[in-house]
Amino acid sequence: MKNLRRFLIAVGAVLLTATAAHAQIRLGVKGGLNYNKVHYSSDLRNDLTSWQNAAGWTAGLMLEFNVPVLNLGVDGSVMYTRMNNGESFNLKSALDWLKGNGTQSDITGKNFIEVPINLKYKLALPAIREFVMPYVATGPTVAFKLDDDSPAEVYKTRTCQVGWNFGFGVELLEHLQVGASYAVGMNNILYNNIDKSLQQIGLQPTEAKARNDYWTVTAAYMF
Repeated sequence: MKNLRRFLIAVGAVLLTATAAHAQIRLGVKGGLNYNKVHYSSDLRNDLTSWQNAAGWTAGLMLEFNVPVLNLGVDGSVMYTRMNNGESFNLKSALDWLKGNGTQSDITGKNFIEVPINLKYKLALPAIREFVMPYVATGPTVAFKLDDDSPAEVYKTRTCQVGWNFGFGVELLEHLQVGASYAVGMNNILYNNIDKSLQQIGLQPTEAKARNDYWTVTAAYMF
């Protein structure tokens, strides 16, 4: 929480400076792909399943405040994001009353409204700044789940997922921004419960914890 407060204070300071320095304000469209994996801490669940990376997508709008003198700015986006999870379910271990062996693989996912806010520094080299401008960015991201959990899901996920982005990219021809970021999950995305159908075969409720980490690669066109 201290780091988040410090970041918000820094963002506020940049906005105040931007107002005084007649900062550039631009709106753009943004889209791309994400590649995520749920990191699960429950030994019980790991015995039953294995989590796999899965790809999704994201699209939305971005607003950018930039102070040319300092090469420092803030961008915020409102994105419609699809996050998928790959899972291999060990039928023999989980349901030993069924005869047979092997695993069953499945790809599931949910839709979110994701709001990332980044503090961004651009490396504006005088000779090439009109053509190529590298940048680094960091800041919080919050994703609000739009879907209800399916009755078939063993663990129910929380409505809000919080992460912290670390990103880099390049701005081309002063309009096109191509970048990548890695979001580290900061909260437990699971409720500590277990489906009643699994309780019937002897599995007990457990303190299940998981976080969602993901890469996002995007392209944004700023007007």
